[in-house]
Amino acid sequence: MKENFSIDGNQMNKFHTTRVAIVKKFSNQKLRDDINSGSETLHVKCVLEKSTSGKNFFNLIDA
Repeated sequence: MKENFSIDGNQMNKFHTTRVAIVKKFSNQKLRDDINSGSETLHVKCVLEKSTSGKNFFNLIDA
């Protein structure tokens, strides 16, 4: 699997890009509290969506 690729001459790393998207989701305080409590079972799935600028990105949504 190719980990690094170029978009318009800029080097990108798919693992870094995906990690950033996931970390942004977990920046939500309520979500972190629910996860850390251990009493909640979270069911999510990762879907590919398109931003308003037309770029693809992955999003975590309720399953």
